[in-house]
Amino acid sequence: MGLPDSLTTPRLNLRGWRRRDAEARRAAIDASDAHLRPWIPFMGEEPRSLEQTRELLDQYHQEFRVDLHYRYAIWVHRSLVGEVLLIGGGAPQERELGYWLHHSHCGLGYMTEAASCVIQAASDCLGVRRLRVRCDERNRPSIAVAQRLGARFDTPERLADGVVLEHWVIELT
Repeated sequence: MGLPDSLTTPRLNLRGWRRRDAEARRAAIDASDAHLRPWIPFMGEEPRSLEQTRELLDQYHQEFRVDLHYRYAIWVHRSLVGEVLLIGGGAPQERELGYWLHHSHCGLGYMTEAASCVIQAASDCLGVRRLRVRCDERNRPSIAVAQRLGARFDTPERLADGVVLEHWVIELT
């Protein structure tokens, strides 16, 4: 069945990425580079050109259409504030939850609101019963979001570069 292309909350509009979002994504990623780079793996591939960003968003759109990965742009009115995503590939009832916010929109509850909405949709539409969140142990704001979503600490993972990722699990009933 898959997830709907768009979801709404009282304050937010979540929508699958489109090619036309490339300029907004570029602006958000570029403005938040220092804020995101220490924590988000895809930042190693940034900065991309505008055309590369369009191609990436085309890929995200295709993955969404085939129920592989669900990546939602988070909008407040006409401003892009971040992204929340569900990554597939594990057990059918399990997904990984990821997220990032534009640096100027942190601390407003947007991510908890957006992620809660996507979690509910994943449970209702996909039958997801377990979500994993992986955060660098130093990334306290992302860990706080996971905790507000009801996650419990599961295991640490030490990467080759010495970084420790904390694995958090959200069990849905």
